[in-house]
Parts: sequence; structure tokens; C-alpha cells
Amino acid sequence: MGGSVASGGNATIQATNGSAAVNGALTSLGNATVTGGQNVNLAGNVVTGGNLAASAGQALAVSQLGYVGGDAALRGNDITVGSATGQANAVAGTLDAVATRNLTLTGNNRPPTSTWAAPRSPMPAPPRPRSSSPSTAARWPTPARSPATRSASPPPMWATAA
Repeated sequence: MGGSVASGGNATIQATNGSAAVNGALTSLGNATVTGGQNVNLAGNVVTGGNLAASAGQALAVSQLGYVGGDAALRGNDITVGSATGQANAVAGTLDAVATRNLTLTGNNRPPTSTWAAPRSPMPAPPRPRSSSPSTAARWPTPARSPATRSASPPPMWATAA
């Protein structure tokens, strides 16, 4: 698409066997979904009131996530996310980007919650240690302190206020 796309509701752009490109801004008051069997290029500012889902069979390029009101899920072999100079990408929900080969971030990316996944290793995760006592199975190790210093010393750095 040579220009911008604007929708008062949800927006869906799909190129099943080919590539999808929006050369201008993509603006949607609802959710926005962009899929391409080959490449997806969002060259302008992306603004949605809801969720953003963008996936490509090969390369996914997002120039600017101006604002995503919900979650943003990005999928592709190679993913590039950038931001305009002096601006940050903004996602109100979870930003979840999973690339099977390369994941490139440029500019400022400051979502509240992010998951960035590089290519997955073919090796399985190591088994978790088992504990015979259920009360200690999920505890973090605590530094040993004598009874005299327990009340005088501050809590460990990872402790959180209840």
C-alpha cells in the first residue's frame, strides 16, 4: 500500500503467499493484524487502540510502534523493530517478539512488559532440582545471618514489600 491506512474499528491486512507492506502510517482504533507469507514491512508509525499482531514467513520490519493500546505480538524469521529519533516505542500491554533467526532492536523500546526471544536452541531445558520438602521447593536462597544481626540488617536486595 502506497499510503497510510486508517480504521475506525479493527484493521486486517493479509498477503497469504506474498508480502505485505504499508509505506505510511497504520492507525486503528481497534486491533490491527498484518500477515504475509513472505515479508511484512510497516514503514510508518503504527498506532492501535487494541492489540497488534504482525507475522511474516520471512522478514518482519516495524519502523515505529507509536502506541499499541493492548498487546503486541511479532513473529517472523527475522524481526527488526525501530523507533524514530527522539521517540520511544510504546506498548500498553505485553510486547512479545519471537524470531526464529535474527531479532534486531534499534532506537528506544520501553514497554511495561516485554518478551524478546532469540532463536531457540534444539537442546531441551535442564531438569529442575527436586526437593523432598514441599515448603522449600520454591524458596530463593537466603544469606545466613546470626540471630543477633537479623533485626539490624536490611532485607536482601531481591526481597519485596508485602
